[in-house]
Amino acid sequence: MGSNQPNEGRIEVLLEGVWSPVLSRNWELRESSVACRALGYETAYDAVTDGRFGDGQSGLVYGMVDVECKGKETSLHACTYNLEQLSTIGSDKYKVGVVCGSINAIDGDVRLVDGKNLNEGRLEIHHFGKWGSICMDEDGWSIEDVTVACVQLGYPSGNSTIESIPGPKDQPIYLNDVICSGNEKSLSDCQHGDWGIHDCSHKQDVALACNRNKDFDVRLVGGEVASEGIVEVFINYVWDAMCYKDLLINDAYVVCRSLGFNASETVYLSPTHVPETFHRITLNCVESDKTIEECSTTEGVNQLCHKPASISCSAYSEDGQFRLLGDKQHEGVPGSFEILSSKTELICDDDITIFDKNVICRSMGYASAKTNYNLPKSISTKKFDSGYGCFVKNIACKGTERDVRDCPKLSDEMSTSYDLKAMYTFCNDFTEHSVRLISPASSLEGRFEIYHEGQWGTVCRSPSWSYNEDAVVCRSLGLGPPSHNSSAGLKHLRGRGPIHLSDVSCNGSESTLAECKHSDWGINKCVHTDDIMIECSASPPNACGHSLCKDDETCQLGPSLNLFCQSAEDGGGIHLVFLFPILVFFLIVAVYITIRLCHSLPVQPHKDCVRYFRRCCRKKGSNYRIVLTGDEVILVENES
Repeated sequence: MGSNQPNEGRIEVLLEGVWSPVLSRNWELRESSVACRALGYETAYDAVTDGRFGDGQSGLVYGMVDVECKGKETSLHACTYNLEQLSTIGSDKYKVGVVCGSINAIDGDVRLVDGKNLNEGRLEIHHFGKWGSICMDEDGWSIEDVTVACVQLGYPSGNSTIESIPGPKDQPIYLNDVICSGNEKSLSDCQHGDWGIHDCSHKQDVALACNRNKDFDVRLVGGEVASEGIVEVFINYVWDAMCYKDLLINDAYVVCRSLGFNASETVYLSPTHVPETFHRITLNCVESDKTIEECSTTEGVNQLCHKPASISCSAYSEDGQFRLLGDKQHEGVPGSFEILSSKTELICDDDITIFDKNVICRSMGYASAKTNYNLPKSISTKKFDSGYGCFVKNIACKGTERDVRDCPKLSDEMSTSYDLKAMYTFCNDFTEHSVRLISPASSLEGRFEIYHEGQWGTVCRSPSWSYNEDAVVCRSLGLGPPSHNSSAGLKHLRGRGPIHLSDVSCNGSESTLAECKHSDWGINKCVHTDDIMIECSASPPNACGHSLCKDDETCQLGPSLNLFCQSAEDGGGIHLVFLFPILVFFLIVAVYITIRLCHSLPVQPHKDCVRYFRRCCRKKGSNYRIVLTGDEVILVENES
C-alpha cells in the first residue's frame, strides 16, 4: 500500500476482518523479511519507518504494535506483538513499510524449477522482486524462443518445450505472446505482451529443456583419467565418436587445447572399446585454432569405421607442484617442476616412508599412496633425461599433512650422481566432490578446485559470493576461518580446464560447496579470471585431512591411508576386533598341541598312565590303560 511499485509499500494486516496498520519503533530487517516472505517474496531489501508510504485509511480502531520476530516465521501473526487501540498509541511509533525483493535475482532474470533435471523445468522470470511464470500461447514456442531462454540461463543452446509443469495458484503469470528472433540476450528483450496482462491459467505455464552442450563440443571418454580417452564430438544433439582416420595430429592438439590440457605432448592411444556409431567429419585444424569450432570443418566420407580416435593429453603443471613422471597415469616417480629454472627435481629413495608417499600423492592431486608390494620401491634416475638429480632425504612427513611443503625438511642437499635411486609410488584417485587448494607458495591460500566426474575444476565467483561461501570453502579444506581479504594478490593463480560451479549460495553451515545451492554442473558463463581464490587461517588443532575431529577424537591414518577421526570408545572396539582373531588362533594351537600330546603317549604302567591320562584327558583311570589306535585314544579296562 502507498506505492506504485508492487514490491514495496506500507504493511497492513487483517485484524478482526479489517485491514489495519503495523506500528513500531524497532521495525528492522528481521520483521521486514517475515512480512516479505508472507507476501511471496524471498527477502527484504529495506525496513521502512520514515512514513514515506503514507498513513493509510483513517478511522481504524486497532493496530498491530511493537512486532518482534526471530526471522524464521512465515507470517507476522507468528511473531510476538501487542494489539492496541490506535487512539492510545504515542507519536513515537510509526506506521511501517517494506521494500521486498529476491536474494540473488534482478529484474528479467530467468530460472527453471520443478524439473526432473537441472536443465529442464517450468520457466520463471523475475519481476519487481518476485518470480512468476510465462504463458504458452496457442501457437506454442519456437526453437528461437527456447534458445534465447536457455542461453540466458547459461546453457549453450535450447532443445525444446516439454509438458507443462503448473506453478502455484498464488504465483503471478507475467508474460504472454513471447516472440524471439533468436539473437536477443534475454527473454525480456523479445517481443511480448504487457507485464501481468493475460488470460492464461497455470496449466499453460511454459516448461522447457535446455542442451548442456552445443555443436562441436568435444570430450574424452573411457580413459583412466580425464586427460585421455576416445574423442567424442557433439553434433545435432548427439554425442558420437570420431573415426581415427578423421583426426590428424593438429586436430588432436586442438582437441586437447580446447579441453584445457597441454597440447605439446599429445599422443595417440589404443581405444578401450569400439562404439557402434561415429560422426564422420574432417576438422582440418591449424596449430593456432583454440577450439574445433575455429577449424575448417567439412562432412567426412559416409562409410563404416572400425576404430575410434583415442588420444592422451598432457595436464598442466603448477610451479613447484609435484607430478608423476613416466608413461603411466597413477604411478611413477614424483617430480617437482620449477618453471623458472625449467628443471624437475626428484626425491631420492632414502628411508622414504609410506607417510611421505601419502602426502606426496595428496600434493599431486591424488587421495593417497597405494600400499602394493608388487610395485618397485625405487627406480634409477638413468631412465629420465640427463640432468635429473634427487634430494637426499629432505622430507619427514607425519602423514596427516595436506601438502608435502608442510612436512619438515631434513636436508636441502641435492645429489646429481649418474645412477641414483629415485622414489617410486602409486597414487589412488579422489572420490567425487573432493576439494583441494592450488598454490606454489602456501598451503593456506590459493585457487580452490573441486573434483567432479573424474576431473578437477574451478568454481566461479558470482556477484552474490559472500563470507558464508568462503567459510564453507575453508571448512571443506580442513582449514580455519577465511581472512577478510581472501582473494587479494592471488589473481595470477587463475586456472585452466573446466569451471564446475557458479551461482553458489550457502547458509554457512554446509561441509562442502556441493551441498550448497548452485547452478548445474559445468553450466555457466564464467571465465577463469572469475575463479575462486581463497586465503584461510591455519588449520585448527582438531584438523584431520579435510575434516575436523571432535574433542574426544584423534586423527588416525587408516589401513588404506585415509585420514579419519576416531573416538576413544571406537578405538577400544577396533583394538578388540584386531585382538580377537589372535586370541582364537592361540587357543586353537593350544588345543591342537594338547591333542597331539595325548596321541603320542606311550603305553605306561598303571600309575604313570593314570597320571598322564588325568592331565590330558581329564578322566579317572585307576584300573585302566591307554591303547593308541590310529588317531584315537581308547581307555581299556585291565583284566583282573
